[in-house]
Amino acid sequence: MTPRAAVRLAWGLWGLAIGLIAAALAVNTVQVPTGEEGILAVLSLVFITTGAFLAGRRPANPVGWLLLGWGMVMAFGSFTGAYVNRGLVRDPARCPAPAGSAGPRA
Repeated sequence: MTPRAAVRLAWGLWGLAIGLIAAALAVNTVQVPTGEEGILAVLSLVFITTGAFLAGRRPANPVGWLLLGWGMVMAFGSFTGAYVNRGLVRDPARCPAPAGSAGPRA
């Protein structure tokens, strides 16, 4: 991968994670700032920003990519947590298939 492509990929993933966090806020404005999803959103911002900066500067260093990947996982967790909370608890009739988004049942 060329350094230019690495920079584009790193900051593109950063933008995707920001979009997931914004979607989590839009889906469930009450739960995200105060609950576990809010903590995941803040941690995700820290991880993806640090990871994108490191991966863009030093594409061969795996630490930046690992931080970026873990930040993406946390951003996705923030979004799915907010979606499931709204679909199953706050407003069950509004969200399609919230139980399918929750993952496997225990």
